[in-house]
Amino acid sequence: MTFFSRFHRLIAITYGVVFLCAFILFSVLYKENHNGLKTSLRLRLVEQTQALDYLLRVRYDAVNGMRLQAEDFIKMPFRPSYTKTIALKNASDKSYFHLDKPTHHFQVIGNIRGLGSLEKVSDDMWEEIYMSYALNPLFKVIKENIKTSFFLRYTSKQGFQNLYPWFSSQENRFHKELLNQEFFVGALPENNPNREIFWTDAFLSPSNDELMQTCSAPIYKGNTFLWVVSLDFTLAVVDYFIDSIYY
Repeated sequence: MTFFSRFHRLIAITYGVVFLCAFILFSVLYKENHNGLKTSLRLRLVEQTQALDYLLRVRYDAVNGMRLQAEDFIKMPFRPSYTKTIALKNASDKSYFHLDKPTHHFQVIGNIRGLGSLEKVSDDMWEEIYMSYALNPLFKVIKENIKTSFFLRYTSKQGFQNLYPWFSSQENRFHKELLNQEFFVGALPENNPNREIFWTDAFLSPSNDELMQTCSAPIYKGNTFLWVVSLDFTLAVVDYFIDSIYY
């Protein structure tokens, strides 16, 4: 009995050592695999972050380009005769003015719409209207290169807007309520003292019920806040990006 008792004890110790070694080996391999998976996931998330940053950076840079162009235009000498090239006209009741639809190239400009009568437009406002009109070629380039862009806006605190691409005044009028929306309020000096480009919250477009967002930038002439340039874009590309994340 003593022999078999010692034999059983030896077998038990041997199995115990084998199981302990197997457990230690399994733990080491599991830890290494776990760390490897975490490292792989971290690298994957870094790649996804960079990809998302690129998607948004394109829109950020477009708005920054509009801001730089607008500030350069406002520094150039202005002559009242320049406004003769812009076919603005009053509404029948003179409650607002708008850009008369060109006969051959309306696809390359936006419609300028403002409150009041043209006879009451000041020289400073004419200068700003002409400058907003001069931004149309840049609007067209951005619209062509960023496929999810919906509207490009130039919105003035003086009560007018250049909206690209073209929409008739019957389809889209300028209202004072626009100056209370997030894309404009966020640019005001008291809300944005550092004059930074900013993003609005996502919202549903009233025209097509698509989820959209706006990137805006304030424009100054010296230390005087004048207007806001904005890019409205759909979030379809962001949806596609999120769906592509498989981790």
